[in-house]
Amino acid sequence: MKKRYIIGIFAIACLITLYSSCNRSTTDLSGKQLSKIYCISCHTYPEPALLPKYIWDKKVLPVMGAFADLYKDKNGVYKKIPKEYLNLRDPVIDPVHANIPTESWNKIVEFYLDQAPVKLANPVTAIDTIDNFAVLEAPKKSAKSFTTCVYFDASSKLLFQSNYADKVLNIFDEKLKFKTSLPFCEGVVNVSPIGNQKDGDHFLITHIGSLQPNGGTANGFVEDVIIKKSKIVGRVKLCDSLYRPVQTLLCDVDKDGRKDIIVCEFGFMKGQLSLFKNIGINQYKKITLSNIVGAEKMYIDDINNDGMPDLWVLFAHDIEGIYQFINKGNGKFVQKPVINFPPSYGSSSFDIIDMDNDGKKDIIYTSGDNADFSPVLKPYHGIYIYKNMGRDFKQKFFLHLNGCYKAMPADFNGDGKMDLAAISFSADFENNPKEGFVWLLNHGNNDFKTFTDSRTIGLGRWICMDVADINRDGRPDVILGNMAAIANNNRELMQKWLKGPELIVVKTKP
Repeated sequence: MKKRYIIGIFAIACLITLYSSCNRSTTDLSGKQLSKIYCISCHTYPEPALLPKYIWDKKVLPVMGAFADLYKDKNGVYKKIPKEYLNLRDPVIDPVHANIPTESWNKIVEFYLDQAPVKLANPVTAIDTIDNFAVLEAPKKSAKSFTTCVYFDASSKLLFQSNYADKVLNIFDEKLKFKTSLPFCEGVVNVSPIGNQKDGDHFLITHIGSLQPNGGTANGFVEDVIIKKSKIVGRVKLCDSLYRPVQTLLCDVDKDGRKDIIVCEFGFMKGQLSLFKNIGINQYKKITLSNIVGAEKMYIDDINNDGMPDLWVLFAHDIEGIYQFINKGNGKFVQKPVINFPPSYGSSSFDIIDMDNDGKKDIIYTSGDNADFSPVLKPYHGIYIYKNMGRDFKQKFFLHLNGCYKAMPADFNGDGKMDLAAISFSADFENNPKEGFVWLLNHGNNDFKTFTDSRTIGLGRWICMDVADINRDGRPDVILGNMAAIANNNRELMQKWLKGPELIVVKTKP
């Protein structure tokens, strides 16, 4: 859904550091020492082994060099761009200028190309096939399969599905019968319930604006949509001019009796975590909680048990990682890092839930956004579980799943243990198409049985997912949204996905 160019953003973070780094002499330092001086203060150190040599050489390092006004000549040597050609610099990155000596940069390049592997390992995860675990259903197809959001609201019993191609938000009932649609949408990527009021059910609808990375353009917005008796009876824009917003929540952060708005502005070159403080009479004051680009996903939680709402937030650009924002009152939060990830991980989602019934919330994290400058299969993409150890979190589980985009917890088989459903938007579709959608049934002690339903293989390219008990039989169901975007120049696959449903509901059997 959101092509991130993660390594490109890694370049921004690193080279901004170069611009403001210490003035120590670097003449006698090695390429490895130089890379750690300039990059490690921004994020987890990017080891050369994270990417193959040709990706560093042809994709990542040239992009990084561009931020320092460096180009690679025909002999593969980086040189400063002549001043008379600086006006040809990409306007998207024009605001960012880094200062690094050419000699130092060439040492860094030599180090990465010397240490990087020729290719990455490509392990294959064993995925069983079980076709009697669920029933598949889908509403009648009405448009191209280019879904950006699916969400089921248990209170109103309405299913939402955003179609980016037609710029509409479709609304179905619990039996998948079409009820109505919201027109003039600009890429709805998140639906969040506000609650039932006298005039109907209210929902926060987040429009990303530009689906593709587009520099500093701010054309996203958030609106309050009112639905009564399955009909849209009102829509009010609450905040606009946002940098590619991807999630919005309503919360009274300062306990003044007025609901405030918190927005993940994912952005590209610009982005932030924003608070729109409610100052009364539908007026909001914008407060920047963090200038980190790539705010991806957030949860509201009283982390320190002081009665004030705090935040968990995943950032997938710049300083990539999971952070806590501790509420100090009056719209002020203290940012605390929890887990950081290398920039090539492509952080895609996370959840906080007690996975082992010990009374403490653990972290489910997925990495797999692969639409960047390094679109190769990566052995570290997949599903991670970090156990809450009290003071910190320790990785206790990893399942390799190429291009994993999301993993959602629920007890799918009714045994009292928390299972997972997962999707991969950038799976290895040619060699292991089962990766597109899988269940992980929890057998305890971090032992999971991984399987899929053969009927979902090749049916769509799943980019979004929700889990809810749609038919109210006591078992959680899975909703999958299909975005039929081309993958690895495979137009045959894309045409197959285009013919597939816009969404499917995988109803778990009791």
